[in-house]
Amino acid sequence: LSLVGSEMCIRDRVDIHLNSAISKLRVRYATRNTNQHPTKFIIYASNDGANWKEIKVFTAEADGLPVSATTYYDTCPTMLLGDSYTYVRFEVHSSTNPSKFNTWALSEFELYGK
Repeated sequence: LSLVGSEMCIRDRVDIHLNSAISKLRVRYATRNTNQHPTKFIIYASNDGANWKEIKVFTAEADGLPVSATTYYDTCPTMLLGDSYTYVRFEVHSSTNPSKFNTWALSEFELYGK
């Protein structure tokens, strides 16, 4: 967690090292039966796991992220990465959790690449 201004920001992430490079990417996930649904996340790509390229910023308002319990986010567009990459990062910046810890949780996460 980091403090920005007077608001708590989370920057929890999941880094995935792929067996082969991809140039297209799509994600799908399901929220849990809790009040901890991501409301903003960023997808990044890399070839070395150290230097990351921002691919897309997702927000609940702009992208229709689910903010209720046990709901699938399956309308994610296919993202053209502009190059081929072997690492993908899913980084959450905010959630619906009203606590000061601002945690997030998913019951399922799927990543599709080609």
